[in-house]
Amino acid sequence: MLFPLAAACGKKGDPQPPLPRGPAAIRDLAVEQEGSDAVLTFTYPDRLMNGDPLRDVASLEIYRVVDPSPALVTTRPPAPRGPAPAGDQAPGSAARREAANVRLAESAFFREAKRVDLLAVAAIAEHTRGAAVVYRDPLYPLLSAAKPPASLAYAVVSVRRGGERSPLSNIASISPDVPPGAPTIVRVTPAEGRICIEWVPPETDLLGRPTKVGGYRVYRRPLAEEEYASPLNADPLDGTVYVDTGAAYGTKPVYTIRATLPGKTSILPQRRRGWTRFPRPAWCGCCGTRSRRPTSRATSSSARRQTRPRSG
Repeated sequence: MLFPLAAACGKKGDPQPPLPRGPAAIRDLAVEQEGSDAVLTFTYPDRLMNGDPLRDVASLEIYRVVDPSPALVTTRPPAPRGPAPAGDQAPGSAARREAANVRLAESAFFREAKRVDLLAVAAIAEHTRGAAVVYRDPLYPLLSAAKPPASLAYAVVSVRRGGERSPLSNIASISPDVPPGAPTIVRVTPAEGRICIEWVPPETDLLGRPTKVGGYRVYRRPLAEEEYASPLNADPLDGTVYVDTGAAYGTKPVYTIRATLPGKTSILPQRRRGWTRFPRPAWCGCCGTRSRRPTSRATSSSARRQTRPRSG
């Protein structure tokens, strides 16, 4: 005997597609020019599109577009609001329309884009700084071309071990320019409670042409490390002297001076390791104390801070 009521058991409703298992899109990609590099920064991807933790990032794909079309770098179209068009009243139709718009925007980007790098797991680790990924794209081949680009657009895609790909990240763009050449550090002077750094301006830009300098930024790192942190001066310096009062005693700091273009942050470092051997002191005008100038035999190690310079 059949029981008609049995057919009424269970929940009725529209079937729902399975939640996507790809990584969530990176939404905070930023890019700026530092010297002859474009520096991309973004948060390390850690979520799936369904909100679950992402624990198996296999690679990051870096894409670049040279002189992108204006429509390419505009903000993605927002999700449609208001009533759906006639004939599209099904549940979830707004989400489907938004997804279709995103796919169209991604297709337009990939038509113009070139993949400039694929970072596998080991390379991702090398480019990770805390919770952020920092990637440098060398611009010299583009800047030295007969017709340098007026703008560059970047985007990133993260890929899981199983091959599932994230949607395209937000698109970040810059207007690159040829940066000044490297300033030349001429003197690093340890004194009591401070280190004085002096340099001379660059005369030419990266391509050997006369250049104008907008200012200077000073960077410091420990000798044992390879990466410089944020500049010591919040605003670019107009002069060519900087007194560092923040270097920890007993450390061996390495300094870099970077020149910026007027109105830009294009920077090209000139690194200077100081010395570990201190000859007879000479007067240092910038610090107002006696200084110790490097000899030809002692210019390969770092500038080492002294708490009290000896008198001659």
